[in-house]
Formats: sequence, C-alpha cells, structure tokens
Amino acid sequence: LVCSICANGLMKSIKKHFLVRNAGMDIQEGVLYVDFSGTKSGTLYPLKNNEIIEIVKKAGYEVASIKWLKKKQPNRYNKP
Repeated sequence: LVCSICANGLMKSIKKHFLVRNAGMDIQEGVLYVDFSGTKSGTLYPLKNNEIIEIVKKAGYEVASIKWLKKKQPNRYNKP
C-alpha cells in the first residue's frame, strides 16, 4: 500500500464481513490488523486464512503473510 486512501479501501472491504469487529492499518509497514467478534463467554470467531486472502485479493491487493496475535492488543514486540 502506498497511500491512506488505499488503506481505507482495504479496511472498508474487510470490515464488511460480519465476523470482523474492527480493522486498523500501518501503511508504512504494510500491515493490516483485524479484530474479530467474540461472544460474552470469550469465544472468538475469526475468519479463516483463505477468507482473509480472498477479501484482500478482491480489494486488489496481495497477502504476503498472515500472523495471528494471541494478545488482544498488538504491541511493539509482537508485530509481524
């Protein structure tokens, strides 16, 4: 991604999925962060890797890798 307009388009595409609660983008690093919906009991319902890849490709971009963060909030030590 080279600009914030491209990032906004990609984030809007991923946010349309009903399992996605929120998405964020680090343009300089080229990283898309996706927060998935969960239940009150803490059960998380994430998208499968192939679903994420399909959404990103439909938006006109390629996926270099997917990394799952176990913590609720990413920090500087667990960025992909």
